[in-house]
Amino acid sequence: MKSTLQQSVDLQIKPCVVYYRVSRSHQKDLRQEQDCIMHCKDNGYQIVEIFREKISGLKRAREAMTKCLNFLKNNNIHYLICSELSRLGRTLEVSTILDELTQKQICIIAIKEEIKTLKDDFTKDDKQLSMALFAISNAIKESEYISYRVKSGRNERIINNGSWSGGKYLPYGYKSIEKRLVIDPLEAERVKQIFEKYLSAWGAVKISNWLNMEGVPTKLGLKWDRATINQMLSHKIYIGQRLWKGESLNTPDLRIIEDDIYYAVQKRRKERKNPDATFNKLKKYTYLFDRGLVVCGFCGKKFSGLGGLNKYSCDSGKYTRCCGCESVKMDWLELTVQQHLAVNEFKLLQDNTEIIQQNEQTEIDLKLKQAELKIKQEQLDRYNEMYALNRMTRPTYDLKYSETMEQISKIMESIEQIRGKLITMKPILEQVIVKKLMTFNEESQQYEDTSFEIDKETLHRIIKQITIHKRTKEGQLIDVLLVNGKEFQLTFKPKRMTILKSN
Repeated sequence: MKSTLQQSVDLQIKPCVVYYRVSRSHQKDLRQEQDCIMHCKDNGYQIVEIFREKISGLKRAREAMTKCLNFLKNNNIHYLICSELSRLGRTLEVSTILDELTQKQICIIAIKEEIKTLKDDFTKDDKQLSMALFAISNAIKESEYISYRVKSGRNERIINNGSWSGGKYLPYGYKSIEKRLVIDPLEAERVKQIFEKYLSAWGAVKISNWLNMEGVPTKLGLKWDRATINQMLSHKIYIGQRLWKGESLNTPDLRIIEDDIYYAVQKRRKERKNPDATFNKLKKYTYLFDRGLVVCGFCGKKFSGLGGLNKYSCDSGKYTRCCGCESVKMDWLELTVQQHLAVNEFKLLQDNTEIIQQNEQTEIDLKLKQAELKIKQEQLDRYNEMYALNRMTRPTYDLKYSETMEQISKIMESIEQIRGKLITMKPILEQVIVKKLMTFNEESQQYEDTSFEIDKETLHRIIKQITIHKRTKEGQLIDVLLVNGKEFQLTFKPKRMTILKSN
């Protein structure tokens, strides 16, 4: 039995594909369907496949349109019929589709505009193509004008009529009547009480607890919390000022709080936020082992510094139950690692054979990527030349240009990553800036003065990873792996019990 397409050819009936599109889910495409069916019946077209979707024409990536174009190409069908050209879209993408289909001898028929882009022998009809491009341009302008009118109308309603466009997310103390913001008397009294209590030395947490105990819900029927109270206390709508697109709108009919009360609250909030000038300075801790340098040997998560608590702690305990790997004192870990490096400089840092081998391989990878980048750049130059000489169509050029640029971007990203792996091979010993202001007693194996430091950046260049394991009866083992493959082990014990072991 012959296929539908072959039967259509035998009967001299022209097979076609029909595309319908509406912008909104509640709209119907029955009118488009009736127009297309009638046109096909009167002009000898046989509908082989129908594609329909509900999506805005301003969207570039549309699933049904992509399937429609692929179906046309794969099944050798030469006619695409739509009720009007704007159904294909309202962006410049439609002109690209038009150009591509014309090159593949696929004719677009728009019933409303009476446009047929190709002649009966599937050659270009310049007049019809010009009309199609003009119709596309008008559709784009129309969509832009409608968008402008919608935005302009919404702005006018909000600025002049005080309408509300935020849906159910109304500020507490107000309600929407016929989409217009007005004061809710009952909630307005609560707002006044909140401002008064804050001025009488209540905090945001205490106010939220009081409202929850009174059984007063938020605007969305939820429990009150500190963030909600703080947001209310800073909202200028309570003194009759609305913000819209960065502009302050004066709306005196929405005032609930007097200016003197509102600004007194703001002053107190500012004072409570930073009661001591040294507060922020105290919160700025300098962690030697940040950037994920310290990891948990049990769960694999990183250890983060908690300056106020003087410890490095596993991130597994931030939002869920901790994995069980205990924290390590910050000052102990930072000082002990520096001491061990200082005493064993020559033994730990002199042998850089592994780094040299690693760099040699990395440099080879870098040269390969640079050669690949040069090839892609030459390929891009050829595409530009072919397009300039009209040896390549615009859609093909755009596709190949986009693909090549994407490949070049990935190669350049790989090159940057490889360069980041290269370790400068100037003697690391020269970069270990140790301020030896202490003397080390060989007999007692103790420091008489431990006031020294190693530069943070240098530590990160020397140390590859610090792994903290779960505590055992012997103590908490800490493995310190250097970038040159050398490693040493520390044992942390509470109550100032510390043992050092070198490998």
